[in-house]
Amino acid sequence: MGEATAREFATHGARAIVIADVQDEKGQNTAVSIGSNLFTYVHCDVSDEEQVKNLVESTVKAYGRLDIMFSNAGMGRSTHACDQSVLDMDLAAYALKGEAMRPKNVADAVVFLASEDSQFVTGHDLVVDGGYRG
Repeated sequence: MGEATAREFATHGARAIVIADVQDEKGQNTAVSIGSNLFTYVHCDVSDEEQVKNLVESTVKAYGRLDIMFSNAGMGRSTHACDQSVLDMDLAAYALKGEAMRPKNVADAVVFLASEDSQFVTGHDLVVDGGYRG
């Protein structure tokens, strides 16, 4: 979902994006494939507050400011199994109309919320789940 969101921001004209993840190879490859002139990769475990603080500080130092910050590391579970991680989540389990949720569905919502089109959307938990209510 993070990769799809980064690509969607690029499609909509973002000028600088920092991809942060614990999957170094995937994050670096994503940054390069989209355009390393716009994207950089930084290793960051979002469960470590100090790493997140360092990420924000390095971004502000490199680009002068931070406009938007998006994290998709935490997700609801489609099952009650406690051993499921975000890396092996079955997005098809989020299907109520015969269609599985796609990473682009989340990316579209994130880009909308970051755009001027959402200027009057405040204090709202936007659930992107295709109507799934497990």
